[in-house]
Amino acid sequence: MKWDAELYDSKHGFVAEYGKGLMEFVPSDASSILDLGCGTGTLTEQLQQEHGGPTHRVLGVDSSPEMVKAARRDHPKCAFDVADATHLPYDHEWNVVFSNAVFHWIPDHVALLRSVHHALVSDGTGRLVCEFGAAGNIQIIETALNEALHDDLGIDRGERFNFPAATLFASNLVACGFVCDEVYEYERPTPLSDGWEGLREWILQFCEADFEPLSAEQRDAVLTDVERSVCGDLWDSENQRWVADYRRLRAVATAV
Repeated sequence: MKWDAELYDSKHGFVAEYGKGLMEFVPSDASSILDLGCGTGTLTEQLQQEHGGPTHRVLGVDSSPEMVKAARRDHPKCAFDVADATHLPYDHEWNVVFSNAVFHWIPDHVALLRSVHHALVSDGTGRLVCEFGAAGNIQIIETALNEALHDDLGIDRGERFNFPAATLFASNLVACGFVCDEVYEYERPTPLSDGWEGLREWILQFCEADFEPLSAEQRDAVLTDVERSVCGDLWDSENQRWVADYRRLRAVATAV
C-alpha cells in the first residue's frame, strides 16, 4: 500500500512529492534537525541528504521500537532513536523539530508542544515545522467506517485521531511558548494505489486495531459496506482509483 507520488496542494497551487513541500520550511542553515515520528526513516534520509554534514546533526526518533529498527536497517547512514514525543529527552538542543503526518496520532497536543518547545534551542530561533491531519480529515471514510461497525456489529469505535482546526492548534502553540509564522489548513485529495482494493488496504493499515477482533467474514462485510457508502464521493472512475478525502494542517512556528 502506498500513496501516488504526486499530490496537489490546493492552497499554494503546486504538485509536490509526498512530504517535499513541507521541507521547504526547514532553514537551509539549520545545524541540527530532529525528525519527530520518523517511522521507517524515509524523510529522515532526505533531511540528512539536504542538511547533513560533518558539522550538522540529523536524528530521527519514533515511539515504536519496531519502526526504529526498520529505519536503522533501511537507512544505515542515518541516526535513529526511540523517544516519546510528549516526553522528549532533549534540553534546548535542536534548531528544528520536523514532523510529517504524526501529530494526529497524539491525543494531548499541549503536552506534545511543551515537549517540543523544551527540545528546541532557547535563543529564539528554534523552529517547529509540521504537517498532519486537520479538522475534517478523512471525514467521509471515518463516518462510513463508524456506521458500518455500529450497524453490522454494534461496535462504537469512538475517536481514533486528533484532527484539530488551525485556530485551535495555533492557540495551543502560543500557550506553549511559540510565535506562529504560518498555521493553515488545506484540502489535499490523495489518490490511493491498487485500484479497487486500495481503500480497504488503506483502512486495514491505519485502522488495524478496529479489525483485530473480527473474523474474516465480519471484516469483509464491514469493508464492503464502507466501499458502497463512500463510492459516490471517493471513487475516481476515470482513473480507476480511490481518492482519500485528506485535509492537512501545516504549521511553522518559532520557539520564544
